[in-house]
Amino acid sequence: MRWCISALLLTCLALNRGYSQENNPIQWRIVPSMSLQAGVNSLEVEFQNSSAALFEGYVTLELPPDLVGLSTSQLAVRIEPGKKRFLSLKLRPQSLGGLKDKSFKVLLHERISGKVWAKTINLEVADKRSIQLQDNSGTQYLRNVGDSIEMLFRVINAGTTDETVKLLLSSPDRVGKVIFQQIELSLRSGRDTVVRHTFLVERYMMTLPQYTVRVAGIYNNNDVFGNLSVLYANVSSNRNFQQMFAPDRSFSGYSPNYIEWRMSNILDEEQSYNLFSEGYYRLLGGRVRYGTAINRWGGDSRLSVNNTFLEYEKGRHGVILGNIQESLDAPFYGRGGTYTYRDTALDQGISFGLVERTPNLFGGYGSSNPGLTAFARVQLGQDGPVRKRYEGQILYDNNRTDSVSSVLWTNRFDILRPSVPGGVHLEGFMGAGVQQYHGLYYNEQSMPSLAVGLKMKKQGHGWDFSSDNYYSTGYFPGNRRGTVQLVQRVNRRLKQVGVGMGYSYTDYRPQHLNPYFYSFSSGMSKWDMPFSIPLSSRGQLSIVPSYSNEYADYILQDEFVKLSARYALILTTANLRSKDLKHSLFLTIEGGSTSLKQRWSNTFVARTDFSYNYERLGVFGNYQSGPFQIYDMMSSLIMGREIGKRYLLGARYQGDLLQRRIIWNGSVSGQVNQGWGRALNSNIQGQYRVAKLTQLQAVFQYIYNVGVTGYRYDYTNLQVGVKQQLKGQDLDRPSVKSGDMQVFCYYDNNGNSIFDAGDEKAVNYEFTVRNILFVTDKKGQATFKKMSYGNYMLFFPLKHQYQGGSKVVDISRSMTRLEIPLNKVGIVQGRLSLDYDPMLSLLTNTRLDVYTIVARNEQGKMFTVRSDEQGRFEFNLPEGEYVIYPDINVFPEHVYIDQSAQAVRVEVGKEMQLKTFKLFVKSKKVEVKRFGQKG
Repeated sequence: MRWCISALLLTCLALNRGYSQENNPIQWRIVPSMSLQAGVNSLEVEFQNSSAALFEGYVTLELPPDLVGLSTSQLAVRIEPGKKRFLSLKLRPQSLGGLKDKSFKVLLHERISGKVWAKTINLEVADKRSIQLQDNSGTQYLRNVGDSIEMLFRVINAGTTDETVKLLLSSPDRVGKVIFQQIELSLRSGRDTVVRHTFLVERYMMTLPQYTVRVAGIYNNNDVFGNLSVLYANVSSNRNFQQMFAPDRSFSGYSPNYIEWRMSNILDEEQSYNLFSEGYYRLLGGRVRYGTAINRWGGDSRLSVNNTFLEYEKGRHGVILGNIQESLDAPFYGRGGTYTYRDTALDQGISFGLVERTPNLFGGYGSSNPGLTAFARVQLGQDGPVRKRYEGQILYDNNRTDSVSSVLWTNRFDILRPSVPGGVHLEGFMGAGVQQYHGLYYNEQSMPSLAVGLKMKKQGHGWDFSSDNYYSTGYFPGNRRGTVQLVQRVNRRLKQVGVGMGYSYTDYRPQHLNPYFYSFSSGMSKWDMPFSIPLSSRGQLSIVPSYSNEYADYILQDEFVKLSARYALILTTANLRSKDLKHSLFLTIEGGSTSLKQRWSNTFVARTDFSYNYERLGVFGNYQSGPFQIYDMMSSLIMGREIGKRYLLGARYQGDLLQRRIIWNGSVSGQVNQGWGRALNSNIQGQYRVAKLTQLQAVFQYIYNVGVTGYRYDYTNLQVGVKQQLKGQDLDRPSVKSGDMQVFCYYDNNGNSIFDAGDEKAVNYEFTVRNILFVTDKKGQATFKKMSYGNYMLFFPLKHQYQGGSKVVDISRSMTRLEIPLNKVGIVQGRLSLDYDPMLSLLTNTRLDVYTIVARNEQGKMFTVRSDEQGRFEFNLPEGEYVIYPDINVFPEHVYIDQSAQAVRVEVGKEMQLKTFKLFVKSKKVEVKRFGQKG
């Protein structure tokens, strides 16, 4: 009975399997959902023919709007019995936002029976914020008061979320309120809009060289998504060229004096500009020295002026105005002034000053400033070899940043002065201070403080002793607040061998009256015993065993903890040079054990650094296993990751060209930290000395980093600059020679290049001088005054079918007059096409607006234009015979042309259409592999 039942079940299963195979000869696998990204997306499909017959069919897609298939409308599927086949479907979204919560179908058709199997794929689109701001305004100029200027801005929502944004229009040149317009708008995902804004030309705008409007795009949470600067040139027929565009910077000075200009982040939307200068001169029987650093950082419309000062010394007196930073026992930096009196005969001096604690020399004033600092200092016996030295300082500081005012009095003095070289030198320090809090959380209170110190040095008979001891209370307002420091060291030289021993102890526990400032403490005690021996006359070896304890306060997982670590290490350092000094090697090896109290047991650690140089080539590297600092151990605890092995390898090279007029150096390095990330750093910088005192500079930097979370970050920076060394002591230099230039433009109707009967004055004709736009007056003239002697490029563009030839003018006398004939031209139009197949062609730049087309006349003169996005181009050429061709020297990679140049004759007032220049892309080497083929 059981046997009958089993046979019956097996028969049913066999029949069911046969039925299933008969009705579903193809099994196919495909993911039920697809994460959609910008660009090309791939969807893999697996087919298996489980039947005994050949399957022939095709695949189609039912796609929603905004999703485009890059394959043919029907993909043929042919599978032998028992075989598999894989298809890769290529899809490209046109608007990610419009595809949220959408789906599409993949349909499999059997060619003979017409059966259709379908599977639905759900689309997943991640939220992404991406708004783009573009300036679509046409070229406009400030001509007359009352004219209307129209601005057009295109706002594109390329993200996947609907956004409400606003545009802020501002002008640093505007009188009164800077922000003069705010425009709000809402944008759905994948949509764009054009914003139109107009303003009237006001009288004050006509006095400016150019008027600037800045546009900032801001999300509803105040994040910035874009910045634009729109410039409107003020055109005029009579200008002082030197005042507006070519200021005189030919100052006198000697070699340390210079002026340097830099432009950084050129490849980004927001560039930074820096101007540095230093100088030292004789003036009115004394000496004047200055320094300046003027910066405009990307995205900031304001200038930052720091490290800028003017110092004047005459006799025993000296005055400094501007940014002040003195080497006192309390830190401060700001703007203000100081006075110094120095008597070199008596070896004594006194100085005092008043400083506002604001780094920007021309920043804002008012109650928000961070306070004032006043100081006075007395120095006695600073330069004398016998007299004991003394320096006393008193400082009053009203620091509004932490709502604390303080008074500090310090004294540094010699207790013992060595009477012979190597004798005992004993120096003492004593300081006192008081702080007072002016905050809101408790009543004003004062806190006194004290600091004392003692230093000792002694040399003799091969021994070298030093001792540095310092103590200050927690509220001491000096540089070392709440510090206990003990540093003791003894060294001994035994012929060529050096030995020593040292102990250092530091405990840092600062206290603050302001309750917002948390008092972190840290410290270290360390024993070390250095040993050094020469390997040869060109090498040295040193070995330093050490044992240390380190502790510090940290915030670990939302709580304050005190971490304590121990280190037992041996440091070995060696450096060698070859006999010819071409080779040099520096090697450092350090190893031992570290531990973190109650958290990290003894761990073996090791690291090594090496640097090898051969002439101009250098190779460097680093290896580390385990933590060498308590900070690394804390990071490991926070991230829950072990400190993995770290590797770094890099190379650098320095070269020069043209008899060292060009000097360049570059470096590249890669770093890998197991479990934490990796990084690539590269940079190349060069200097080109175009003249004896003029140097052009450029720096290119690229950084690529992958962090512990897998986040990828890259940074590219291109910086260019020019540095001008200024000659010195040439106080009688003549003023820079300059002259005027008058340009007369006329329409040369008879073509004889002479203004005579039948010709017309070119009124309101626009042309450029060094890319600066100017316009002729009612007489067809334009005058430029105070042009420094030199060469100037003038360009006369097409207007009303008239165009003039560009020319270089040498300004070398008081007045230079030019007569420019404007001749009629003919129009030559053409087009480029690119034969590109993404499946067969090599990868290249497929844009058509990157090509340069050349027209050469019979005299060899060449005219060039650029093609637009559709590949179209247009020439405006004087009458004559021309040969026209694309410039293959600037073709993108893998693009070529196999047709010859086109010869044409241009006639005035006529248009000519060229044949299309067909461009091709090199093909891929495709390996054809059939299904079922092994290997």
